[in-house]
Amino acid sequence: MLGIETKAYAKVNLHLEVLNRRTDGYHNIFTLMASVGLFDLLKLVDIEIHSVQKEISVDIIPSGGGFAGLMSDIPSEDNIIARAVKAYFRDIGGSGDVSIAIEKNIPAGAGLGGGSSDAAAVLRLLNACVKKMNDAELMRTASSVGADVPYCIRGGYAICEGIGDRIESIDGEIDCWVLIANNNIHVDTGKAYRALGRQLEYNHNLAEMARIKELMRRSLKAGELKQLLPHLRNDFEHVVFQEYPEIKMSRDLVAGFSPDAVFMTGSGSSVVGIFEDYHAAKSADLNLRESMGQVFFTKFL
Repeated sequence: MLGIETKAYAKVNLHLEVLNRRTDGYHNIFTLMASVGLFDLLKLVDIEIHSVQKEISVDIIPSGGGFAGLMSDIPSEDNIIARAVKAYFRDIGGSGDVSIAIEKNIPAGAGLGGGSSDAAAVLRLLNACVKKMNDAELMRTASSVGADVPYCIRGGYAICEGIGDRIESIDGEIDCWVLIANNNIHVDTGKAYRALGRQLEYNHNLAEMARIKELMRRSLKAGELKQLLPHLRNDFEHVVFQEYPEIKMSRDLVAGFSPDAVFMTGSGSSVVGIFEDYHAAKSADLNLRESMGQVFFTKFL
């Protein structure tokens, strides 16, 4: 099984509400996630399973991509990929030495879930090789690694709640072009959550949330996004735009090309434009490449 590889796809948040702060310090959210065609590529280079309990070692090898330097900047023990490997061995009651090569194409701190998707990809690779976990067990391990990792195990379209670990996958399709613009700003997610000032009290309208969820299901299954667009929002936009006006400028730049929808994903910093018309999307892509740090032209999966 050595040499097996898998793609770790980026995600965007089509909708993101932060509901309340929890007693454990996390926040409850209500989000609609979607996978897009931008991906990192991970390969299992080597694995040695120990017959006795030993220290787990993880070697992460940058193998190209536009953001290969990110992997060198993070000590291996702090990398979410290493955390995922250690969590996997912990939960199967074993240990081993693992080498993972990664082609890094998703920028960090961009609201695209690159790290979470990498962690999910590593868990899939390990389980394909070791074959110790069923689906439910793998999802539990993913939850212990990071809030978005369980979603990234599945990918696709999904309504996610709790801290992102309660996942309702939706069998849907959006036949649109996706433009992702990123201006190299790394947003501190923890700081963004604190800036929202959410309290422990939960005061959202449950009936309205149920209505929006049903609209999400119907729209995605029908492949019709237009009726859903007026109801989509990202609670982080206001506080992030105040702290980083450059991201607001990026949003305005993308909006100038008349996409069907434009929004910031996650807690930033990427701005996403959705276009039904290919030529409009391609025109925006070509023009924005002259003024933005990175522009990715892709589609929903």
